[in-house]
Amino acid sequence: MKMTFLFQYRRVFPLPHFQRACDIFLVFIVVWAAAGTIGAMLNCRPIQRNWDPYASRDCAERTDFWLAMGTLNVLTDALIFIMPLPLLKTLPLPKMQKGVLMAVFSLGFL
Repeated sequence: MKMTFLFQYRRVFPLPHFQRACDIFLVFIVVWAAAGTIGAMLNCRPIQRNWDPYASRDCAERTDFWLAMGTLNVLTDALIFIMPLPLLKTLPLPKMQKGVLMAVFSLGFL
């Protein structure tokens, strides 16, 4: 879903610096998702212990891992939400239309 928003931003805002920022976010999200998947699989060894809730003694701290992943998830959501707002302020539109446009972009945060 995050990548969808970033690709849409790239299409709507053809500014080179903004597209570079979107590219950086895209790479970060792909690497973060891969690291999260691998980290979740390797949290317990052997891997079958991931599905055994009573195997906590052989597993790393699951709670810390998922808390870190959740925090990064919320942080990237907020940053992706905020990215286009400064560009919308620079549009040559009346204040009312800018406000409505910013409200429409803000609906994506829900």
